[in-house]
Amino acid sequence: MKWRVQLFIGGKVFYEDVIARDYADARTTALARNPTARVIGCLLYTSDAADEEDSVDLGGRRII
Repeated sequence: MKWRVQLFIGGKVFYEDVIARDYADARTTALARNPTARVIGCLLYTSDAADEEDSVDLGGRRII
């Protein structure tokens, strides 16, 4: 699954897209790539939009 991890590094917010099995794996992968970062958010997303009612469409990406 594809995850977007929101990171805080040096007073700025960055986003790291990772392929991971679950939330914990996404966090671990993002932090391995950015060891000085702090995770402030993590979203699962996919581009095959809006057929389901348990998601939000944000600019062509379905956020679950």
